[in-house]
Amino acid sequence: MSKPRVIVVGMDGATFTILKPLIDQGKLPTLAKIMNEGVAGPLASVTPPITPAAWSSFYTGKQPGKHGVFEFLYRRPDSYSKVPVNFTSIRGKKFWDYAGASGKRVCLYNLPLLYPTPDVNGVAVSGLLTPDGVEDFGTPSGIIPEIEKEVGGPYVLGSRAVYRKGNAGKILEEFHRVLTYHMKSAQYLLQKEPWDVFFGHLMVTDSMQHELWHLLDPTHSAHDPEEAAEHMPQIEAIYQRIDQEFLAPIVDSLDEETTLLIMSDHGFGGIEHIIYMNMWLLQRGYVTWSKDWWTQAKAMMHRWGVTPKNFFRVIRWLGLGELRDRVSLEARETWMNRGFMNIRRADWSNTKAYAMGNILGMLYLNVKGREPDGAVEPGEEYEKVRTEIIEKLQAEKLPETGEPLFSKVQKGEEIYEGLYAKYGPDIVCTPTDWRYQVFGYQDFVSNKFVETYSEMTGHHRVDGIFFGMGKAFQHGLWLDDAKLLDLAPTLLHLIGLPIPSDMDGRVLEEAFDDDAWDYPEMLAVDETAEEETAAVELSEEDQKLVMQRLKDLGYEDGL
Repeated sequence: MSKPRVIVVGMDGATFTILKPLIDQGKLPTLAKIMNEGVAGPLASVTPPITPAAWSSFYTGKQPGKHGVFEFLYRRPDSYSKVPVNFTSIRGKKFWDYAGASGKRVCLYNLPLLYPTPDVNGVAVSGLLTPDGVEDFGTPSGIIPEIEKEVGGPYVLGSRAVYRKGNAGKILEEFHRVLTYHMKSAQYLLQKEPWDVFFGHLMVTDSMQHELWHLLDPTHSAHDPEEAAEHMPQIEAIYQRIDQEFLAPIVDSLDEETTLLIMSDHGFGGIEHIIYMNMWLLQRGYVTWSKDWWTQAKAMMHRWGVTPKNFFRVIRWLGLGELRDRVSLEARETWMNRGFMNIRRADWSNTKAYAMGNILGMLYLNVKGREPDGAVEPGEEYEKVRTEIIEKLQAEKLPETGEPLFSKVQKGEEIYEGLYAKYGPDIVCTPTDWRYQVFGYQDFVSNKFVETYSEMTGHHRVDGIFFGMGKAFQHGLWLDDAKLLDLAPTLLHLIGLPIPSDMDGRVLEEAFDDDAWDYPEMLAVDETAEEETAAVELSEEDQKLVMQRLKDLGYEDGL
């Protein structure tokens, strides 16, 4: 009797914008082979395409309103504070829960948002958002020391590389070191562990594209042709090594019962400008400052340009830019909160709307009964204020072209539905030109609504990648309509399991080869509505470590 198996490879942030030219040039022969002998196409992420929400949707087959993860941080109930999400924030069953319950063994390597690492029927190792320094981030206990012994050296969670002019070669060395460690670890588990579903995640594609997109993209304003030519061989080698050192052995080992899926959680492109939503709300009277003299004095200084953004411009002008990177996020935030303006100095009783967290275009109204000091009555006033804000945002223009700044300004319920949708944003803004992005944790680092962004040069786009290879799939088919939400139900179907009725995705039947694959019956299983559960916060120390990690990655900053 056959025992179908699935291998999933996650290339975080991978995009056809980069991969397709390399495939056409013959530099990625394994991916070219998969395209010719299997299926491929763009993979639409969630809205907005932010890492924790996207991976949580892949794990569950559900949109954020059902699993409860909208971004890197979540709002504490009855509070204006936010804390980092963790695995307990992803409510509901994951695809490996269904696999494990049916007796199938899973092996999950380097998965984002998998800490605290859950018990699974098999092996699990957490990746992104694992606090630095913790020892127990694998299941079963002892798997991390086992990997360290096999691969050699202390476990490498990820890269801390931050680009500064002149250090591209140095940080590329770090990217390659991290890639080597993760590929060797994944290959060890792939070969050593018995599994029915294997998932190996590689983060370095995302990290490198955040820092070095301007070298990949000749149209970026920071592109230096000489710098790009010098480092392009090492940049392309990241993709080539994944193709030939990691994917090629997997493809060579595929048998009649094994299917390979390759995917990314979102795509990638350049970022040139940053949008500060709280500044827009302040300028239009939706945020009001407290009336105490110290806040009013700092507000006046802020209007005159005494801002963290300008302060660090002076630091860089003096040649002391590296000092910024040596200061911990906690220390920097304490310093900025004391010396400069921040949302904590709002007069909440007179503030109608606010933005908080790594938001990518998410706004919240300050609602009575929901927020501690709400200023907007639920019901008629809520809808009036929200409609007013939406109409004003729709009227904002791109300074370069006069086109709308946002292609969509949507109500939260137009995007999210489910038990946890009420914890999501009230308004979501999607940029017309993705080089303009709402981004950053400290939303008053500038006194401008839109300005040039000079830190990381690459950021997320909606369309990621999807490849499928195995007897189930057609040969040479290009898919146009696959969604990230479709992968969990497709995976479950490939191993012969029923599809839970509350999943939002679908099985990608159009990719299957009717002549080559004997379909299992398309089964469905009813899932009763789950009761709401609360996420369990990490310890205060672990939260600090995670926030510092996000700062190292450039997500929680905005400077």
